[in-house]
Amino acid sequence: MNTAKDYKFPNIDISIVLYDAYMELMPEYFWEKGIYKDLRFCVDIYGSKQFELFENEYWLSIKECNSPIEQYDISLIPIENNIFHKIPGYKISFAKRTDYKSYISNSNIRDWIIQSYNAFIYNRGYDKGSQSMMHTNSYRFGYYILHPVELIKKLMKKEI
Repeated sequence: MNTAKDYKFPNIDISIVLYDAYMELMPEYFWEKGIYKDLRFCVDIYGSKQFELFENEYWLSIKECNSPIEQYDISLIPIENNIFHKIPGYKISFAKRTDYKSYISNSNIRDWIIQSYNAFIYNRGYDKGSQSMMHTNSYRFGYYILHPVELIKKLMKKEI
């Protein structure tokens, strides 16, 4: 049963979205959106790239910056949307490479981003789901098995 399979992979030459080895959008995608068109810059939104490895004159990064040309927030998900929609803030900076510090002063910035995403997901989806689940009979049954004192209180008040 060794039959040849015909796999169809997307053509990278016509792809609109390309990522680099650090899983960051390539500058060409920003150019397509009219952002910093024709400027050679390095995208380092997650702060994981080392300055020594890249020679670009401009950077778009979350690293601390002394003289940003423009700055954006990280309130939208994915984070790149803050740049596409020009959401002002102080987390992501576009500046000359020489204006950046080579490190992230807040070593927990990635944790902060993940925590923000988790809060967003919790507030939007999980919270609604848990609220609707709490009104089901199976939840109430399990709750009273785990909390028999609460069941006794309700029985005494005749609220069941």
